[in-house]
Amino acid sequence: MGLDNIPKNYPCRVEHGIDENEVIDCKLLISEGKCPWKKDLGKDGYALYGMLGTYCWYRGKSGNFMLDEMTDAGYDLPSDANGDPLSFYGDNGNGAFFSPEGQVRLAEWMLDHKDTYAKICNTDNDTIEDCVGYWKYAANWLLFTSKYGGSVAWC
Repeated sequence: MGLDNIPKNYPCRVEHGIDENEVIDCKLLISEGKCPWKKDLGKDGYALYGMLGTYCWYRGKSGNFMLDEMTDAGYDLPSDANGDPLSFYGDNGNGAFFSPEGQVRLAEWMLDHKDTYAKICNTDNDTIEDCVGYWKYAANWLLFTSKYGGSVAWC
């Protein structure tokens, strides 16, 4: 199963009044300096785009893989209102919507545990520096999209 996370409200629509029915041209917006993602996160070398290459989407399956590494090592993730561990599937019980509050809670936990993650991350294909870079990007993506109403999971 795939898992892409999409901002609930596209940042470029919110900040530049782009109509809901208008097709977003990400490359044009970037070239015009109107892409909020590019301004906030675009210089991070650890971005994991959604499978369709949309810049402000996040490849949530990789985020969940990193969270699974932490739980496999015995660490408890923060919980949602139902007591279930937070993940990139969301926090509303049916795995479709991730509230801004839940995103901030998970992002802050991730940033607080980045040194721990560095000690347990899988380095079969990446360096520890790369692993921590991906971890921090995931947390920063959550903080970024929390400003735009949270995110939805496309599973």
